[in-house]
Amino acid sequence: VQALEGKDVPAFVKIPLPVIDNSNIDEYLARAKDFPADGYIYSPYDEELFKKLLAQK
Repeated sequence: VQALEGKDVPAFVKIPLPVIDNSNIDEYLARAKDFPADGYIYSPYDEELFKKLLAQK
């Protein structure tokens, strides 16, 4: 969205991969009914983290 608004953003942004382990598996399983039928598991993201990553040059 920032690029579409004319803001200068990096061409490549390294996004940290989510980690699913024993400490958070219950959170993922509780949301399993919300996942798409194809089985793709998505993680909650921190919008502030993405803003920070996009601001880096």
